[in-house]
Amino acid sequence: LDREHTLGHCAVVLVKLNARFLVNIRRLQVERQLVLRAIELVRKMAPHPAVFPRTLQPVVAIRTGCGGACVVVGVAGGNRLNLEPSFLGLLQQLVDLGSIALSNSLILSDQQNENARLKQALDSIQQQETIIGRSQAFQAVMRTAEDYARTDFPVLITGESGTGKEVLARELHYRSRRRKKPFLAQNCSAIPDTLLESELFGYAKGAFTGAVRDRLGLFEAADGGTLFLDEIGDMPLHLQARILRFLESGEVKPVGATRIKRVEVRIISATNKDLKEAIKAGQFREDLFYRLNVLPLRLPSLRERRDDIPLLIDHFLRREALKLGIIPKKLSKRALAYALDHPWKGNIRELENFAK
Repeated sequence: LDREHTLGHCAVVLVKLNARFLVNIRRLQVERQLVLRAIELVRKMAPHPAVFPRTLQPVVAIRTGCGGACVVVGVAGGNRLNLEPSFLGLLQQLVDLGSIALSNSLILSDQQNENARLKQALDSIQQQETIIGRSQAFQAVMRTAEDYARTDFPVLITGESGTGKEVLARELHYRSRRRKKPFLAQNCSAIPDTLLESELFGYAKGAFTGAVRDRLGLFEAADGGTLFLDEIGDMPLHLQARILRFLESGEVKPVGATRIKRVEVRIISATNKDLKEAIKAGQFREDLFYRLNVLPLRLPSLRERRDDIPLLIDHFLRREALKLGIIPKKLSKRALAYALDHPWKGNIRELENFAK
């Protein structure tokens, strides 16, 4: 799916996928009936003493696990095959029935696999965060992001809280050559300092109480892909030194380990703080700032892109309706006027909750 499609295009893709899924379900039902019918005919006809000459040993029809059937033919008197036309005709009918059953079972299997893929695609679309916007400020950001995606240099995304910095970081990853590798994210202000170090760099068995086995850190787990460090401005100074070491050498050392590991990871970081002021206050390392700020990218607040508010509200209303299985709601002119005049200090996150 083209992730740059407008909401209307995404809705069309969803409808088409859903229609195809329903068509395949109906095909599955038809194929299942054909398989069951063929198997039932084979079961009724063989073995059946009334339809075979008495001089023959039993003819056994074996139903396989996939719905097919094979036929084992006995011999007359134990020393010759029965080549009577009537019997050979009956045997041919049994073989034909078995072939139909086997063919239908293979078609059934293909349809089940295809439906599983379609269902996975639908689930992915429903859960996916989408980049949406047509304002000049937003389009300028996306053009810059497109250029940044072609490189492997560190990116520093700045902007107010709730502007969608992690969504943009994912977009950078999926547009880059690393798209098939992991994208991992960590909020640097969400967990205590000691746990954050173990989360990022991992630890060796016995490094501390409760470390009963080795554990990979996010740097190793994201090898070849992208690691997103959100709220980097809240990271403690001693961990900033370890991040700087990685950016300079590409090496990480798990907590309590004696060996160093080399990994190849692109770093995208984000903050809603003014890092230059944090440097003056002694809260952020200046050398790390220049390492992270190779490619700066500022996300505008929702107040700076009011043209996108109707589009975003419509997207959120449709997405939540899809999750709930109801008809999407429409915003009245009065409600839309209120939304356009609202300050939205919480930006897109506040707008999303408003739509819910």
